Amino acid sequence: MPHSVDEALRLDRENDNDLWTKAIEKEMKNVRVAFEFHPKGEIPVGHKPVGVHWVFDIKLGTLQRKARLVGNGNETEVPKEITFSSVVSRESVRLFFLIAALNDLEVLSADIQNAYINATTNERIYVKAVDAAFGSDAGRPRKIVRALYGLCSSGARFRSHLAAVLRDAGFVSSKADNDMWMRPATKADGTKYYEYVATYVDDILCCSMNPQKTMDRLAKSYTLKAESVKEPYLYLGADIHKHYISEAEDPEKTIDGRCPRQNIQNGLYLTWKSNSAR
Repeated sequence: MPHSVDEALRLDRENDNDLWTKAIEKEMKNVRVAFEFHPKGEIPVGHKPVGVHWVFDIKLGTLQRKARLVGNGNETEVPKEITFSSVVSRESVRLFFLIAALNDLEVLSADIQNAYINATTNERIYVKAVDAAFGSDAGRPRKIVRALYGLCSSGARFRSHLAAVLRDAGFVSSKADNDMWMRPATKADGTKYYEYVATYVDDILCCSMNPQKTMDRLAKSYTLKAESVKEPYLYLGADIHKHYISEAEDPEKTIDGRCPRQNIQNGLYLTWKSNSAR
């Protein structure tokens, strides 16, 4: 695993491929919006310098190379306000799937690409990067204007941004769990129910009669990772399974000998099987 851009590029040359090069180029394309250049290359007044570094990884299964440019948040002053992004609790997620099953709702999940840099930062800092990934811009001071990964307040800034997007879409935060969002809706037969969105930083769950509509609304504000909008089979380390029961002879019949009938509505049943090893 490389520890720098130079080392990553060297591995590509040695292996006669461009896997790491493409990963770096993809990250630079996505993250460039986080920086603002002064036309004369001057250091921004009132801003403090901060370093950046690269984090490299290989995705299990596909062996896809991944690269992430990260700010050295340890070099900045710790803000006095909350700096982290809150997340939905496991208990709320269990209730989410129970409600989906009881109301015969569809469930979709999605992952937001480069989530943090969608939000602005209120930290007054700049960076002067010199590695090859910055090309002709290497060495030029640039002001950080977005919530770059690694900075102290980036998690909280993104969470605030996502909350504003959901509120604009008509959702309100649950009083029991601030990361469980709900919106009143009506089925085609006139039955009233609530649509729900659960947020675990950039991992999104939605249950509704038409969850794709909510995902399309989120896609107007964020880039959702390719092929990430789908029915979930894994969430927070737990396996998700969807079952349908029809024409059961025994009204008290259980599924696979595990689950009581009172958890089933209209033949739909969703299981949340936690992996204790995770």
